Amino acid sequence: MAKAPKPLSDPEVFAALLGDDELRVVINAGIVIEAALDELFRNAMIDAEALADMRLSYIQKVSLAVALGFEPRIKNPLKTLATIRNRFAHQLGTAISVQDAKNFYASFHAKDKDIIQRTWQGLASEGKAPKATLGAANPLEQFVVFVVTLNAALRAATKQAGQVRAILGSGAG
Repeated sequence: MAKAPKPLSDPEVFAALLGDDELRVVINAGIVIEAALDELFRNAMIDAEALADMRLSYIQKVSLAVALGFEPRIKNPLKTLATIRNRFAHQLGTAISVQDAKNFYASFHAKDKDIIQRTWQGLASEGKAPKATLGAANPLEQFVVFVVTLNAALRAATKQAGQVRAILGSGAG
């Protein structure tokens, strides 16, 4: 975990995922989200580097994050991202389909769907969204917004984990 990339802000995630090369977008999405998971562990644990010796898979990291108290409602979208990423990594000529976008969206909890919709509306109002509504966007555009939402959720959890660790580390209780 020591060499993991730095977690990215929402604008940095958008920039990293811009483009029409779906393979690049999906693989980069996996890298972005795994880096955010690693940062969550660094902030939640006393010795997060000990995890590197365990060589956890992405799915194991997702389960560990939930076990550490991360919102369980994000587990399904994280797993859905892994499914899409694995398909792209192992099958030539793969594309993000309308069904992929529907499945990814369906994997989110209602609260997170609301956040996704508000994020899209904000982008549209700033002229950064190519379509007025998320439903009118193409599957790749939807995929990017879903990944940005996951990244934001992981960043929020990381901040909270750091605050808890600071309280516990100070001997307060």
